[in-house]
Amino acid sequence: MNSPLAKGLALFAGVHLLGGHWLALQMVAWMGMFAANSQQGDLAGALEKTFDGKHPCPLCAAVEAGQQKEKEQQQKQLVDNVNKVNAVLVVAMELPGQVGSTLVYAVPSESAETSGIRPPSPPPWLV
Repeated sequence: MNSPLAKGLALFAGVHLLGGHWLALQMVAWMGMFAANSQQGDLAGALEKTFDGKHPCPLCAAVEAGQQKEKEQQQKQLVDNVNKVNAVLVVAMELPGQVGSTLVYAVPSESAETSGIRPPSPPPWLV
């Protein structure tokens, strides 16, 4: 991913997934509100009127409605996905009963000395 185009697309996709498109629209709305309010009075009053929440513009209302609609769709999709998973997981699997068995241990038939296996002499050096 060395291409600047690929990095830009990845950044754009990440910002969109995190809801950055709503932030961008809200910033445009704030800039428009500030420009309109600053023509009617002083800058401090324009800032206060822009960000007090009592005087929303139509774009602010559209952003709020869009965010609410998106949140409701995500919640509905989450509920639908949970119901789909439950529908798949409802089928129970029965395990077979445990069968009792006796354990049989191997008995060594001869020791290492009697079988002719001896450790190397002298012992090898550790590397």
